[in-house]
Amino acid sequence: MKNPANWFTLYVRDLARAKAFYEAVFQIALEDLPVEGTDARYCKFPSDHDAPGCSGMLCHDPQQTFTPGNTVLLYFGCDDCAIEAARAAQHGGKVLTGKTSLGSNYGFDAVIEDSEGNRIGLYSAQ
Repeated sequence: MKNPANWFTLYVRDLARAKAFYEAVFQIALEDLPVEGTDARYCKFPSDHDAPGCSGMLCHDPQQTFTPGNTVLLYFGCDDCAIEAARAAQHGGKVLTGKTSLGSNYGFDAVIEDSEGNRIGLYSAQ
């Protein structure tokens, strides 16, 4: 069975600020995605369609209403979730739950709030 998670969209109020936050925390480059016929603007996370896992995008849509923090909790894979949590705090986010063991066989997680008020999870094997 393939991984059921294959995409995510994080709706944001300030696309430039959110893009800078995710690029700084995860040390990646997001790609601007121009979409004709809509006022929405998008930035896509890196992805490899031939690899397992999922990717997604940030979206600023003036027609969309949402409440930050009241969304699905998405988990981002990390080498060490404490490092990304610290970067989040340095770039306008908050650490809600620091690195926590999930038991001897299940790795670690942390929960942060991004620059837009969204809660996201961080997961690492060590």
